Amino acid sequence: MQSKKLFVILLLITSFVILIISSSIPPVNAQIPPDVQRLIDQGKIEQCEWRGTAPFCKGKCPREKGWVRFATSSTGGGKKCRTGSKALCCKLVQPN
Repeated sequence: MQSKKLFVILLLITSFVILIISSSIPPVNAQIPPDVQRLIDQGKIEQCEWRGTAPFCKGKCPREKGWVRFATSSTGGGKKCRTGSKALCCKLVQPN
């Protein structure tokens, strides 16, 4: 009986921790400007992501073909930068 109670307690604690962690992760599209969202909706942008990690941000877009910086922000996609900024990098849809 003790082991069942312990199991239930551990399960509840684990569930609580998972809930806390998952609620602190911003969605991928957090703070996407409306004009960029329109391009996504029109199918002109394949994907977007905020690059740069707080607190010391150095947001740079990949150098690969098709990636474009659409915006910069100290808070984009999550925690605020103490220095530097994050970059909203989007990959344009490439014509066939």
